[in-house]
Amino acid sequence: MKITIKFFILIFCWAHDSNAISQSSPPNLIVITADGLRWQEIFNGTDDKLLSYLPNDQMTLVQNQGTQSREVLMPFVWNTFSHYANLFGNRNHENYVNTRNYHRFSYPGYSEIFCGVFDPFVDSNNKNYNKNVTVLEELNQHYNYKNHVAVFSSWEVFPYIFNAPRSRIMVNAGWSQINVGMITPEISRLNNLIAKLNSTKEETRHDHLTWQMALEYAKANHPKVLYISSDETDHYGHKADYVSYIKAITRFDQFLSSVWDLIQSDSFYKDNTYLLITTDHGRGSTTSTWRNHGLLPVRSGETWYMEYGPGIQAKGEIVTPMQKFQASLAYKMADYLDFKFVAHKLPLTIERPSEALLVSSKQ
Repeated sequence: MKITIKFFILIFCWAHDSNAISQSSPPNLIVITADGLRWQEIFNGTDDKLLSYLPNDQMTLVQNQGTQSREVLMPFVWNTFSHYANLFGNRNHENYVNTRNYHRFSYPGYSEIFCGVFDPFVDSNNKNYNKNVTVLEELNQHYNYKNHVAVFSSWEVFPYIFNAPRSRIMVNAGWSQINVGMITPEISRLNNLIAKLNSTKEETRHDHLTWQMALEYAKANHPKVLYISSDETDHYGHKADYVSYIKAITRFDQFLSSVWDLIQSDSFYKDNTYLLITTDHGRGSTTSTWRNHGLLPVRSGETWYMEYGPGIQAKGEIVTPMQKFQASLAYKMADYLDFKFVAHKLPLTIERPSEALLVSSKQ
């Protein structure tokens, strides 16, 4: 009898200790960006000015819902996520988020987000390895996160932004296949599809493929730090195709919902994951400038971000006047994970291959 009691006591203590270890597991981080997605659509919904310039046959594809159109455009964000998160960047309430870099296009924007500093010499979208060190690179050297950092992007330049040869981060970008970690049958199917579609030589990988690959990899391999970058909002913005642009926003909202479902249903991520959502730059604000961004129009430096996590007090849409900057997001990521990050540079240690001399197809 005494042996039986001792046995159950040992089982109870083991279970209690295991539960304590599980609860004390270092937190996870998921970062998501939508390239060139304006704050105007996030907080106001479809833009009356731009809708008024649509041809009649396209007008039927987009029904402006007035003050409610943001809920129609992004139902997950406004009907679900906003109740659990903080949303910054509604300039109607003088809640400002801006880039510090005056270049206001993709590579400088992503570098600022992840390096926590504006480097004026990061001034092109060329395939040049980033001399600056990202917070993800630092995390990939930390014992809690080493070899558990993964990046998925539709745009093929991200191995250069994160300096993959130096940082040793797993970066799956453009039309590359997943060749590390557990390769499930679904990942194999996606790899085969990528191999077939790569022959089309389109500018960037389709976002729905990037999201499928990222989610399947996350389910199978459980990276503790995951970054997913979509591109289609910027792609259609440059084409001045407002109908396709807002459809891409709604798809992005659906993608966010699928990540939310993963966080809530997977025991590895549930109650222990921070989620940061943002963009690399804004766009112009008029019918003639909304397709562009850069030094001019100046309003393309206007951005936004959303945050969710176990240590964040959810206040929903932030309507308090304040000024935030894109460069602060790297420090936010570090703070979420109780990690000290200091912006700095390292000498360029990886020689650029000849392909790095090519200019990216991205505008």
